[in-house]
Amino acid sequence: MQVDFNLRDYLKPGGSRPYTALAHHLESALASGKEVYLWSVAGHFMVSAAPTLVEYGRPWSDSEKWYKTAEDALNKRNGKR
Repeated sequence: MQVDFNLRDYLKPGGSRPYTALAHHLESALASGKEVYLWSVAGHFMVSAAPTLVEYGRPWSDSEKWYKTAEDALNKRNGKR
């Protein structure tokens, strides 16, 4: 099963959820056994993860690199680390 998240839902103004909760929401969906996809405001792919990749220790990808956590993927994608 797949779950899609939209970044626009986490950005203000107009976002219905706080951005600080995004990584937690992504990780929770992954922990529940779902394939997770995050789409940018423009509808472009940002990051994804699959339960089958958890055992390898880096389930999150931005299609170029692999990351251990959703927060790592979001931070590196945004140039924070």
